[in-house]
Amino acid sequence: MAAKPSQKEFADRLDANQSFVSVVEKGVVRMDALQIRDWCEAAGVSMEAWLKVFGALLEAREALRGDSRTQDRP
Repeated sequence: MAAKPSQKEFADRLDANQSFVSVVEKGVVRMDALQIRDWCEAAGVSMEAWLKVFGALLEAREALRGDSRTQDRP
């Protein structure tokens, strides 16, 4: 298993600063689709793979909450 990069190392991959990585990791800011794409590339993960995992996590969260919005979906 590869060592986890520091925030500074990851920020360098993103061509961003360390404080941006920090606020994203803390959930202080939300990223748009292009930023998510760049984050995935810097992490060495395809955006398609990320979307599958993210979708599954959202479905699990909604199921735990008994979210009525999931009942209207096809």
